[in-house]
Amino acid sequence: MTQEDIFLKSEADAWYKRNAHALAPVKRTGDIPLMLLRRHKLAPKSVLEVGASNGWRLEALRMRRPRVSYVGVEPSRAAVRAGKKAFPKLMLLRGVASALPVKSVFDLVLVIFVLHWVSREELLASIVEIDRVVAEGGYLLVSDFLPRTPRRNHYHHLKSGVSTWKMDYGALFEATGNYRLVERFIHDYRTNKQINTRTPDNMRAVVTLYQKKLGIGYAA
Repeated sequence: MTQEDIFLKSEADAWYKRNAHALAPVKRTGDIPLMLLRRHKLAPKSVLEVGASNGWRLEALRMRRPRVSYVGVEPSRAAVRAGKKAFPKLMLLRGVASALPVKSVFDLVLVIFVLHWVSREELLASIVEIDRVVAEGGYLLVSDFLPRTPRRNHYHHLKSGVSTWKMDYGALFEATGNYRLVERFIHDYRTNKQINTRTPDNMRAVVTLYQKKLGIGYAA
């Protein structure tokens, strides 16, 4: 059984049940990705969030710009069911990053603390799928842990079978030469404040906003 299978079968639901109390737009006003998007005054006509949970972040965006298409993909059946009830104007679909159940491209794609869950067997497939759904000229926001060197950790909520993989995931998109860096904010995962010399390596996190422009990273 792959790590993705484990999450689809049960662990995504277990994660959602442990964290559902905090997943509401009004309770997450200090969310760094939302603050970054507001600062750059993006006006997308379509938004996709990969790993959307119950859609709370999409709903926060929708409350500011209601005449936009918002789609979320999430492996937890419980989260999708709760989100459809709480936020009926969102489109929430069940799926994983390596096989996104959407055919369209989007002006803005959010991938926030998702990729460290992805098995290494499915990592490149997930990167390809995410790249596929970002429209040319559109924006990609990637957020995850940022240790100084890549780290593999045992996922302590399960006895075996699942690891978390922490690394600079934005670098994988930059390496294609198709993404222009807009802004990058490195912060302490516990406080959401900028890192300092006392920030433990395993608490370093990053939010990076890119714009997709094919070939922009290549010198003429």
